[in-house]
Amino acid sequence: MLRILLLLALLPSLGLAQLKLNGKIVDATTKQPIPFVNIENFRTKAGTQANQNGVFTINLPDGTSLDTLKISCLGYSERLVTNLPLTGEVSYELIPSVFQLKEVRVGGKSKEVEIGVLTKSGHKWESMNQKMQNPGMQSAVFMKNPGYESAYIEKLHFFMGDDMFDAPFRVHVYENINGVPGKDLLAKPLTYTAVKKKSWNAFDVSAYGISIPKDGFWVAIEWIANDQYKKRVEYEANMPDKTKKKFTYTYYGPEIVALFDTDFGLTYYKYLANKNWYKKKGSSSIGFSKRMRPSHIDLLVKSTLKVYD
Repeated sequence: MLRILLLLALLPSLGLAQLKLNGKIVDATTKQPIPFVNIENFRTKAGTQANQNGVFTINLPDGTSLDTLKISCLGYSERLVTNLPLTGEVSYELIPSVFQLKEVRVGGKSKEVEIGVLTKSGHKWESMNQKMQNPGMQSAVFMKNPGYESAYIEKLHFFMGDDMFDAPFRVHVYENINGVPGKDLLAKPLTYTAVKKKSWNAFDVSAYGISIPKDGFWVAIEWIANDQYKKRVEYEANMPDKTKKKFTYTYYGPEIVALFDTDFGLTYYKYLANKNWYKKKGSSSIGFSKRMRPSHIDLLVKSTLKVYD
């Protein structure tokens, strides 16, 4: 019988808050709410995310107005806010950034090639994956460039499970810097909704003209704070003193299938307020022995490239 030991990520914890700052983020031009904006507290390294109506709440542990908030969203100029009010609600505006499509090479012979996590081998990692589906959490899958000098991203593919598969999720495309995600290659936010469960869902991104860096790139999924798609789970666990204790957790958004014990090892993750990326990993026993070996954990994400001769 195969026994699996998962090494879980420890998310940043917040201290006891003395103040909660409530606010709303709007477009400086249209005055309309901007959904799913990221808000980070520089000093405490804590972060949150606005909901689908642009509304947010963030903890200020010391109840001070001296903290600095970083407000950011793809498609808008980043904003730093200081002199925070200690009471009432706030409203902040973001200025849209100019988005210009890159020139895409046309002509010559081309072919389509798939890269990423290409098969569905491995054991489904549903319950542990759900615990990481928190607003602002990102999981990124590395897309290795096999050596193409002229190639563009044609489509992005995500294998959806059956749990809230039709919930919206945000996508980033990062350059590869020393083996981890670097600068976002997109200047416009991409938010997708799947149409098929227990299946690959493809999204055409050819219009963005994203050329493939020679060092490869990362496709990242970011879960967003949509109150229409959230679930609260209660479970019971055995404690060291042989008693049982009940725990609860809440997760958001769609299930993008994660597999344990794959052949790839291409998936990393990070939390909103954390600048570092970490590899998803675990270990499993070999046969009936207690000897352990490293095992990979991967999201089922792949890309279709258009490669020119």
